Amino acid sequence: MSAPVVPPNQYDVNMDNPLQGSPWADIESHPGVFTELASQIGIKGVEIAEIFSLDAEYLKAFEPIYGLIFLFEWHAEDTEQSKIAADIKSIPEKIFFINQVVPDACATQALLSIALNSATIELDSSLVEFKQFCLELSPAMRGLALSGFQRLRVSHNSFARQTDISTLYYPVPQKRKYKKAVTKKPPQSVKGNLARVPVSISTDTSQKSSTGTTLKSRKAQQRKNMTSKTCDSNLEKSQTTCNDKSAQPKYHFIGYVPIDDAVWELDGLKRMPKKLGNIPKNGDSWISIAISIIQKRMNSYSVEFNLLALIEDRVQMYEKKKRLISTARECILKCEASEASPTSDFAVFLKEAELSVEDYAVLKSKLNVSTALEILDKSDRAIDCRIKEEAEKRQEYKDENIRRRFNYAPFIRKWFEIMIRNGSLASHIK
Repeated sequence: MSAPVVPPNQYDVNMDNPLQGSPWADIESHPGVFTELASQIGIKGVEIAEIFSLDAEYLKAFEPIYGLIFLFEWHAEDTEQSKIAADIKSIPEKIFFINQVVPDACATQALLSIALNSATIELDSSLVEFKQFCLELSPAMRGLALSGFQRLRVSHNSFARQTDISTLYYPVPQKRKYKKAVTKKPPQSVKGNLARVPVSISTDTSQKSSTGTTLKSRKAQQRKNMTSKTCDSNLEKSQTTCNDKSAQPKYHFIGYVPIDDAVWELDGLKRMPKKLGNIPKNGDSWISIAISIIQKRMNSYSVEFNLLALIEDRVQMYEKKKRLISTARECILKCEASEASPTSDFAVFLKEAELSVEDYAVLKSKLNVSTALEILDKSDRAIDCRIKEEAEKRQEYKDENIRRRFNYAPFIRKWFEIMIRNGSLASHIK
């Protein structure tokens, strides 16, 4: 009797596919990358926006903000200090904290840390099952479970450059020759010379960087292109390529998120989450606490950093406003049919719609049907323009992600070969 045919799981590892048969790759710190990544891994109704100012009025335009993702230059003392002493003795039950146990996964992990700790964000069933599965595990074991979550890794790696994918396969065991230090005797024929000090070749590969990112240039001058980069622990530290990487600054993603009545810093390289403070009861947003901490980091470290905000999907938010205006228009028409006037609560009802300060003041002072309908139509047209802008932005993100994945190296190589053959290369070199 033949064995039953088992259909392959869609998330099974396929070593022939470089997107699936590779470890976690480095990805670019770009809102288009994170927005599409969030959608692919099952975080619904959100988008990621890049923050260029820490001004409170500027940040109000992005509300509601579910969490912040901060990319900064990582220093070893940040992690070492957390090993010595933690701010809390145990992790509160309501905080889902994950340790980072694999390199280059900090981008997706920071995104998940916010989504899995938010009571507002809707999650895909696979993420809900993952959280339920990991509830009884330690933070380190949760990190190990995340590293084996094939769907997340495939989605994460799909945003890597194709030129990097070929180097990301699981390391193949290779035979290595370990040389021992040999003490040479001083030559007898040379007088007055001392014996040479023997050179010891180090074969220690136990030291390993658990995170880091390489800073890359970006087309937009306002934006820093940060990508996760580490030095492979399987390579000997004596190799030149590894030494070059270790000499570069390392960057790391961490998340800031409000949980219950407090603001927390979730850093996978630290043993515990860090409580930054209680949310103000005077009406101020939780953002004010996180921004003060981020500002200190900016002042203490280098100027190379990047700040992203996990916010409500703008298209989804604008569609809610359009439904609100549609409901208000129906109420106005009913008032017109019954020859009644809108009440003073009508302006308050439309406060969440896309109304200017002037239009809102007019609605509060002149509650008549014709004026209200005119303002509603004006607001409706403004929202349509916003939705169109968002659609254009999403298409731009999509095009950039396609270009980001595409490998231009074969085309450029072929182009140079053609120019060399026809002798036109020299004319293009200044």
